[in-house]
Amino acid sequence: SQMEVQSYEERQEDELEFLQCVFMNDFEDLRKKDSFKIKRPPEIMILLTPQKSIGASLQNIQRVQVSIKLHAKYTTDYPDSPPDLQLLDAQCLSEDLVKDLLKEINELAQERVGEVMMLEIVQHVQAFLHKHERPPVSLYEEMVKRRCKEAEEERKKKQKEIEIRLEQEQRQIE
Repeated sequence: SQMEVQSYEERQEDELEFLQCVFMNDFEDLRKKDSFKIKRPPEIMILLTPQKSIGASLQNIQRVQVSIKLHAKYTTDYPDSPPDLQLLDAQCLSEDLVKDLLKEINELAQERVGEVMMLEIVQHVQAFLHKHERPPVSLYEEMVKRRCKEAEEERKKKQKEIEIRLEQEQRQIE
């Protein structure tokens, strides 16, 4: 009925307005790029970074910035059917992690059918990014350091064995 169609549209636009307020410049309504202004359900892109408190932004400068773009295409009857979700332009996140994350948010969307869900999906992405926000540099450095240390210990052990052998040979000569 006319009434229901209206309310889908309203719910979609209300949610969009809210997301726009939260994400400001990191939020993009892709319909604004349409050359023909044909009414269609929302299609949006949001640049997401790990959840952080306001005060943390200064310390975060040294961290490698993990980020990803969430692309969401609403269906006409969203939220009674899930949006089409994609993850693009992942920074400092492996392909496997991106796959896992996409699977998680698609499952979440399925579970939330019937209620507006974009904010929850967005928060899930932010929490995921936060969890995997490890500066790859230091992990790599740690690995290198560990290998060097192991190699060094190995070298000392060999050195010791050689010394012992030399001592033994020395004795036999005497």
